[in-house]
Amino acid sequence: MWIPVTVRVEDHVIVPDLDYGNIENPDQFLEDYTSSVANTPMDMSKPLWEFHLLNIKRSNAESVVLARIHHSIGDGMSLMSLLVACSRKTSDPDALVSATTTASTKPVDYMALTWWLIAGFWFMIRVTFTTLIEFSKLMLTICFVRDTKTPLMGNPEDGIKSWKVIHRVISFDDVKLVKNAMNVKVNDVLLGMTQADGHTKAQKKQILDKIRVRGAVAINLRPATNIEELADMMAKGSKCRWGNFIGTIIFPIWIKSENDPLEYVRRAKATMDRKKISLEAFIFYGIIKFTLKFFGGKALNLHFISYVNKIIINLAVDTTTIPDPHQLCDDMVESLKMIKYAAMERKSRKMEV
Repeated sequence: MWIPVTVRVEDHVIVPDLDYGNIENPDQFLEDYTSSVANTPMDMSKPLWEFHLLNIKRSNAESVVLARIHHSIGDGMSLMSLLVACSRKTSDPDALVSATTTASTKPVDYMALTWWLIAGFWFMIRVTFTTLIEFSKLMLTICFVRDTKTPLMGNPEDGIKSWKVIHRVISFDDVKLVKNAMNVKVNDVLLGMTQADGHTKAQKKQILDKIRVRGAVAINLRPATNIEELADMMAKGSKCRWGNFIGTIIFPIWIKSENDPLEYVRRAKATMDRKKISLEAFIFYGIIKFTLKFFGGKALNLHFISYVNKIIINLAVDTTTIPDPHQLCDDMVESLKMIKYAAMERKSRKMEV
């Protein structure tokens, strides 16, 4: 329940006393510090938010602010809006950071209203048919069909014992190169990169062909996908939705050995195009607690965050199940290289023709 309390800033803004001069590897230090914070329970006797200020220079940042905020304080979108509202531009300290650009609305051609109705009716038939198929697959997954037992699968009864949080930075330009060459979306490339195994050998092909691995992909169910201005969200009569509104789809991960690395991206796009038409994410939103009861805890959480010309891969793993998460990052980076070179080769062949 919400109760009024007195907030002591020093209890929430933490500036650790560190010997910065003796930190040989700042990136590794931050990784260990973040993992330590992730494994420390929050103090429930005070408001559940804290900021850790680390004046440590890393390979891609001059200093670090680590925010840990309990989900009862707010959902991800509103918290991101709050953090953006608290930030200022380095070029103009008094100016707010520019918010994400909103998508432009295309005018409706009312002269073609009849065709719109026909297309809408056909779309409803596709949605109904695809939803029935995907929902049937979902229920089979929950009740009967289990993933193949692999080292990546933890024991749900053991729970999460020790979190390890790491990240890796890749070039957004590399991802966009593949996106443009294959006429797909950025998320299709990232899912394809996740599925591809950068060091798969030919002798493993028969083993991989028999393995069933599936992941849960979060889907934003909000009408607007951009980060809203905090002032707009708080305005009276605002249509910006507060609270969590995230669905989940079951995504079959294609880990079979392919001679053409681009095949992983093609399969990711085909799967996501089918999932987007269905209402699986909305249905799963309503029964997610029931589903998680069967699936148990997750051994691996994977997030992609785009920022300017970079994409940050964030991994949160249970180290008792995945002792070397850096190898997973290395494999994904290698997979992106393979896919990128294959896309460049395909593009050059088209230009020659």
